[in-house]
Amino acid sequence: MTSWRDGLSLLYKVLLTTGLLLSPAALASVFAVGILTFELRINQHLFNPSTIHVPAGQKVKLMIYNDDASPEEFESFAMNREKVVLGRSKGMVFLGPLAPGVYPFSGEYNPDSARGQVIALDADAWATHLKQQQSQQLKPAQGAMPLEVPDAD
Repeated sequence: MTSWRDGLSLLYKVLLTTGLLLSPAALASVFAVGILTFELRINQHLFNPSTIHVPAGQKVKLMIYNDDASPEEFESFAMNREKVVLGRSKGMVFLGPLAPGVYPFSGEYNPDSARGQVIALDADAWATHLKQQQSQQLKPAQGAMPLEVPDAD
């Protein structure tokens, strides 16, 4: 006769071998699939880009990379978020879902220089923003020379 512990042990082995038993980090990444991710860099106590456009009504992930040697705290009272990012490291915050509008943020340790804003756009404005981004990516960079392909002789 098998005990209930043997049954749990067997279930654990099945879940482990099939990959259905996930660590908390792996489980979090599974649920994060489909969440738009935006990148923000801190360099010389400045946020780059200083303006980030996001779709309103959707939860988004913000990856913050601190290129400076000193720590900085991403802080936004409007979004009720704060995250200390150590020097030469990265941090992550989830934002939203946000109503359409402008949400300022700053660096608590360098509030005079580290400033920026998240602009949450409604569906029509977000679609227009994406089209503008795509058209800008298709244009050659200012001062860039077109690629010349040598003639085959």
